[in-house]
Amino acid sequence: MVTLEGVNAKIQRAQDEIERLSKDVAASCEAQRVLFSEEPQPDVGTKFGYFEAKRLLFQ
Repeated sequence: MVTLEGVNAKIQRAQDEIERLSKDVAASCEAQRVLFSEEPQPDVGTKFGYFEAKRLLFQ
């Protein structure tokens, strides 16, 4: 008889890793400050926007 025990174990391990990764990403985002800036580009007649991430060393 074939069982799905091994498959279920792999799925559970994958779900655990996804949860761990999600928590790591959330913690990383909380530890960074993201700034958005715009600079006029008169030669083109538009603005240039960019994001800048700053890591907070002390909270």
